[in-house]
Amino acid sequence: MLNARLQKEQGIRRHSLLYVDMKINGHAVRAMVDTGAMRSILASDVAKQLGLKLKTNLSLAGKGNLLVMPRHTYQLILGQDLMGEANAMRVPHLLGMYVGN
Repeated sequence: MLNARLQKEQGIRRHSLLYVDMKINGHAVRAMVDTGAMRSILASDVAKQLGLKLKTNLSLAGKGNLLVMPRHTYQLILGQDLMGEANAMRVPHLLGMYVGN
């Protein structure tokens, strides 16, 4: 019984998503943290609301570049690229995130 309960709790935790509230150019954005994503992705409608200039065939070249995708489920998927720049890491047992200096 205890083993079944632990497996169920681990299954819930494994499939739960972590969201963080962020600011891009002073505007609030809710991001879903995806430690498996190499690139961060911003929804195109959010990019337009923020007044960001979009470029095609953009390569990652420096701090803060985002890939913009149309019709995306999340406002922002926070991937390893921006997490690395912020020295951020997910802390699953606390259901949160650590952001370093």
